[in-house]
Amino acid sequence: MAFAPVDDPLLADFKAQLDPIYALAEASPGFVWRLRADDVPLTLPRSPLDERIFATVSVWTSLEALKAFVYAGAHAQVMRRRREWFGQFDGPYVALWWVPAGHAPSVAEAKERFDYLRVHGPTPFAFSFADAFPAPNEAAIRTTEGDDRLRILLTQLDGAWEMLDARLADRRPWQSEPGGSEPTLADEEYFWEPVGGCWTLRRRERATNGRAYGKGEWVVDYAYPSPQPAPVTTIAWRLCHLALWQLMRHDYTFGRHTLTLDDITWPSTAKDAVAFLADSHRQWRTALDGIGVADLDTVGRSQMPYGLDPTVRFVDLLAWTNTEFAHHAAEIACLRDLYRARFGASISQAT
Repeated sequence: MAFAPVDDPLLADFKAQLDPIYALAEASPGFVWRLRADDVPLTLPRSPLDERIFATVSVWTSLEALKAFVYAGAHAQVMRRRREWFGQFDGPYVALWWVPAGHAPSVAEAKERFDYLRVHGPTPFAFSFADAFPAPNEAAIRTTEGDDRLRILLTQLDGAWEMLDARLADRRPWQSEPGGSEPTLADEEYFWEPVGGCWTLRRRERATNGRAYGKGEWVVDYAYPSPQPAPVTTIAWRLCHLALWQLMRHDYTFGRHTLTLDDITWPSTAKDAVAFLADSHRQWRTALDGIGVADLDTVGRSQMPYGLDPTVRFVDLLAWTNTEFAHHAAEIACLRDLYRARFGASISQAT
C-alpha cells in the first residue's frame, strides 16, 4: 500500500517513472497487452475505498518472459526502491494465471484471482512466481465452443444452489437477490432429531462413534463404510456434509491435496453453518469457472482419496457431485417441512 494517493507530491518520483516503465514493458520480449490508464483507473478500490492501492494488469507469452522483465533492468531498480513509496503489504501482492490467446483480463477478473490467491494460497486458479503452475493446453484453459456439457453442468449446479439458498433464507427461488435475506434456520431446528439414533453434530465428549471427526470442540457422526440401512441425519449433519465434500473436492482438484476430516472446525450454530456452506460452495463454484472442455475428459482431475475420483472423468464426477448436492439439498428442505409441520415454525412457501 502506498504512503499516499498517486497524485500526492510524496509519490512524485514514483509517478514520474510509470510511463518509462510501461514503455519498457511494451518493448520487452514476450509482452502481449496491458490495461491502460485510459481504460480503467490506476487505483484498485477496496471497502472503504482506498486510493493508495495500485493495480496493473498485463498479458505475457510466458512466465519466463514476465520474470525477465520484472526482476531485471529498470523495473528491478524501481522495485528495489519500493520502500520509499510503499509500506509493508499483508500477503501476496502479485497474482498470476493462464489465459487463452487473445483474452484481455478485466480489473474485476484480476481482483477475483488476487482475492482468491490471498484466501486459498497458490492454485491453478491463481498463483505466484514462487509457486507457479504450468500452462495447460489451450483447450484446457477455457474453450467451450461446440461442447455444451460444461455449461449444462454449471447451470444445473447453480440451479440447485439457488433452490437450497432460497429454502434456507425463507424466500422464493429466483424471486429476490440470492443471499439478500438472512437465513431463518434456528439452532433448535438445526439440531432437531426427527427419530432416535440420528447422525448429527455433537460435542466431542458426547460423540457416539468410535472415531470422532473434527478439529475443535464439535465433531460429526460418521463411519466408513456407511452402515446399512443408513441412519437418519439432522439438518446440522446434512449442511456440514455438503460443505465438507465441496471443500474436499476443491482441495484435491484445485488445491494442495492435503485436507482431511480432522482439519475441519464444524459450525456449532445454524447461522455459522449456513455461512460455512456458502463459503465452501463459493470456493468450489469459483474454481469451476476456471476449467475447460479438456478438463471434462481428464481422468483423475480430482485426486480425492475417498471414493472413485482418481478413476473417473471429471465430467462424470461433476454430474455425480451435482446429483449429490441436489439430493442432500432436497433432504434439508424436507426436514424443514417436517419441523414446521410438527412444531408450527413459521416457514414461508419457498418452493
